[in-house]
Amino acid sequence: MKKIGSILVGLLLLHCSLVALVYYSNLHHSFSLQIFTPLHIIGLADIITMVGLWIYTLLHALQNRALTERERLLWIAAIVILSVFGAILYNYLAPPSPPRSQYA
Repeated sequence: MKKIGSILVGLLLLHCSLVALVYYSNLHHSFSLQIFTPLHIIGLADIITMVGLWIYTLLHALQNRALTERERLLWIAAIVILSVFGAILYNYLAPPSPPRSQYA
């Protein structure tokens, strides 16, 4: 799960920089008729990826057998309330789920 946390941190930094670039480019082209620029499309793909990883982290927290019921509720609340930041915290701090046995 630490690899997913690293991906989320990278995407969050990319997202922040893209938001700044789109905002800056819209300041100079506020009267332009162009609706979608390549930056908007990359930003949309970035947001879709971040939401997908956030949902994956939420599902992992729901199914993690290493968590007690109380820990699970706290992690789910943190992931929902803190959004991507909660997902990053979960990926770095939560105990990994035990491996599934072949015969179970």
